[in-house]
Amino acid sequence: GGDFEVTMRLGVKHPSQKALAPLVRESATASVSMAQGGLIGPGTLSPVISGFCFLMPKTGAKPVVDAGAGPVACEVETAGGFTLSASASVQPVPAAPPTGPTVTLPLRELCYARSGDKGSAANIGLIARRPEYLPVLRHALTAERVKVFFLPDCK
Repeated sequence: GGDFEVTMRLGVKHPSQKALAPLVRESATASVSMAQGGLIGPGTLSPVISGFCFLMPKTGAKPVVDAGAGPVACEVETAGGFTLSASASVQPVPAAPPTGPTVTLPLRELCYARSGDKGSAANIGLIARRPEYLPVLRHALTAERVKVFFLPDCK
C-alpha cells in the first residue's frame, strides 16, 4: 500500500576519483529508467557525487537535519501515502481499428510519450491522452510499424 514513499539523497566522498567511477557508471542507467525528476544524474565525476533513489518503508527512515551544529532529529509523519496502484485493477484494452470517419493527426495529439535506453536497447512508452484513443493506438502502433519508422537504426 502506501508505506513506500521515501526519497534518499546520498553523497559519496573518496580520495580517489577512480574508485567512484563504478558508481557514476551505474547511476547513469538509473537516470533513464527511474521516475523522471526523482534522480539527479551524476554527469561527470566531481569531488562529491549525489543522487541515489530506492524504496524502503517510510517507518524505517529516521530523518535528521545537520546545519553544521550536529544532527537534530526531524519527526516526519509516516501514516498515509499512496493507495494501491490503479495498475493492479486495470483490464487490458484490445486493439481495434478506427470506426467511422478518420483524420490524420500528429501522434503527440493522441498520446504522451516517454523513452529510455540501456546500451544498445531503447524503449518508448506511450500514454493515451484519452481512454477512447487506446484501442486505435494499440491497433496502429505495432512493433513492426515502429521498427520500420526507426530503420535503419532499429534491428
